[in-house]
Amino acid sequence: MGAQEAPKGRLSDEDRRANRRLAKDRIVAEHGIGEIWRIAADRYRNPPRRHTVMTKNVGGLHNYMCA
Repeated sequence: MGAQEAPKGRLSDEDRRANRRLAKDRIVAEHGIGEIWRIAADRYRNPPRRHTVMTKNVGGLHNYMCA
């Protein structure tokens, strides 16, 4: 644990802050993944010949946003 020992079964203040930072980062990633899967799950309403191009564009934009 951190510099100050917390009673057994309780987290120190430092550990709590670290968990909150991790949770904030994780929720951003999970929401991003949820958007991608929602897009993939929705009905594709464009011409079938454009499906591959559209999928690559969505993936590329997602990677660009995450970089």
